[in-house]
Amino acid sequence: MNRALRLLFIIAPFLPFISYGQLSYRLSGRVIADDFNPLYNASVYVEQFSTGTFTDSGGYFQLQLKP
Repeated sequence: MNRALRLLFIIAPFLPFISYGQLSYRLSGRVIADDFNPLYNASVYVEQFSTGTFTDSGGYFQLQLKP
């Protein structure tokens, strides 16, 4: 049997678990004021997913969202 084909038979049963790990999205960004200074501790909320977070000292945030 071809080496690549044998490798496929070994990996194939694990493919659903590998793709399952990719079922979230990362939303990230930066919140700044009108004068382009970062906004510390600003609230970022995604109503559709009922989740949110606050910005750090540099105005950056990250959220993990499901599809």
